Amino acid sequence: MQGASVFISNTKIGVNTDAKGEFVLNKVPAGNAEIVVSYIGYEATSVVIPAADRNKRYMVKLRLQSNDLAAVIVGNYDKRGWKKWGKPFSEAFIGTSAYAKGCDITNKDVIRFNYNKKTNRLHAYAAEPLLIQNKSLGYNISVTMIDFVYDLSSKDVDYQVYSLFAEMQGTDDQQLEWKKNREDVYSLSVMHFMRALYANNCKNEGFQVRMIERNINREKQRVQTLYKNTFAKIKDSLGSNGVKENAVNKLIENNFSKDSLLYYQSVFKQNDRTENLHLELAGFKDIARKTDSGTVLFHFNDFLQITYIKVKEPVEYAAYKNKQYPDLNTPESAVQRVYPNTELTLTQGIPVEINESGYFNNIDLFMYGFWGWWERIATKLPYEYEP
Repeated sequence: MQGASVFISNTKIGVNTDAKGEFVLNKVPAGNAEIVVSYIGYEATSVVIPAADRNKRYMVKLRLQSNDLAAVIVGNYDKRGWKKWGKPFSEAFIGTSAYAKGCDITNKDVIRFNYNKKTNRLHAYAAEPLLIQNKSLGYNISVTMIDFVYDLSSKDVDYQVYSLFAEMQGTDDQQLEWKKNREDVYSLSVMHFMRALYANNCKNEGFQVRMIERNINREKQRVQTLYKNTFAKIKDSLGSNGVKENAVNKLIENNFSKDSLLYYQSVFKQNDRTENLHLELAGFKDIARKTDSGTVLFHFNDFLQITYIKVKEPVEYAAYKNKQYPDLNTPESAVQRVYPNTELTLTQGIPVEINESGYFNNIDLFMYGFWGWWERIATKLPYEYEP
């Protein structure tokens, strides 16, 4: 097919196929390369080319978009579209950082929205790449959106995209502004952390890594089971005389000694899970190992806390936190800024493979806290970027 887009995701490396459907990619980064091929009306396809096989010829086959997706694109979507869902979609996809103000989708009309009232989730689809102008960082971005789900209750966002970057042309003053903005964005980014981890240089780069153990509160489970069994036993002994629950609870209280009852009540107030934050910093060997192919495998149990201590969190994030988790002792006008803090978990326990550029491809990595808010399209940089 002529005119198919072929690129390495999250880079500036991309071409279109010629009249024969052929292409050549130059300046491909070291290591394995994930090539993305997209064409309107077909499912975007990615192929990982091992470094040792770069001189081989490959045939990439594209499949027509599924009937389900075609049905959504054509008719099964909210006709009010962008007017109703544009703001929550933009906040979840583009972000709410200061850089998001200069970031705009120029072909909003290709986006289709489907809202599930039962789950309170918003799904977004696009039959062709989204064209985005990021005037804050000086990039034009073509974004092939594979999946987008926004949970409006929890504010969790789950999406998969392939992005191709192109430099904007600007005046000398614009170039200086873009350079400064890119440096600021990079310093707070996941890419910065992944590069620091790859180089075993987290401490010097300003990242503090600590392990968090979260375990089920077994004692609370035991006490809940004991109380539940006692409740059922007493209720059964009273028969089906319409005895109210409060009356049964009173009888349960008489069944335990005063000291035991006070202890059980204190346990009920505990969290369902116990948390242990390790104060000592985790080292490279605790969370990563090098492979024979030159990559680094990033793996950990439970949770990791990542703190960046070279700059305070952006004021927009501090305001977001105050709104999401209001502090009764702090006036809303008093925005408290601290060092950016993120918690990571591997939902399926699959290790994250990182290469020298900081590239990683793992949809199993879930981010809470700062990176969960920060890592959006408006703050994305191509993997060729160097500060």
